[in-house]
Amino acid sequence: MTRVARVPAGAGPTHGILARPGLVAVADTRGDALLLFSVDPLRQVGSLALAGSPYGLAADAEGGLVWVTLTALNEVVGVDVSGSAPREVVRYPTVQQSNTVAVAPGSRTLWVASRTDGTVQRVTR
Repeated sequence: MTRVARVPAGAGPTHGILARPGLVAVADTRGDALLLFSVDPLRQVGSLALAGSPYGLAADAEGGLVWVTLTALNEVVGVDVSGSAPREVVRYPTVQQSNTVAVAPGSRTLWVASRTDGTVQRVTR
C-alpha cells in the first residue's frame, strides 16, 4: 500500500464518512467540530463548530445532509453539506450517549443507538 495524501483532521477525529461524492466528513470529537475534506486533492474545505462531543455520523447524500450525534448533549444534528459551507438545519433530542446514527438515503427516518442503556431510538423527521 502507498499513502498518497495526508492532512490534519482536528484535535481528536473519531469517525469519518463519505458525505457525498468527493466530500468526506469527519467528527472531531475533542475539537467539537464537523470537518469537511475534498478527496481530490485531499484538503480541508469546511468546518462547523458543534459543541457537545460530535461522534457518530451518517450521510444522506440524496438529501445533502450529514447526521451527527452529540454524545454529551444527547442530541442528533442535521448538517446541510450541499453548498459551499456546512450549516446546521435541524436538531433532535436522542437517547442517552447517542454514539451511532443511521439513515436510509432519501428516508425521513433516523435510528440512533445508545451506548449507556443499549437502546435504539427511531426519529421521524
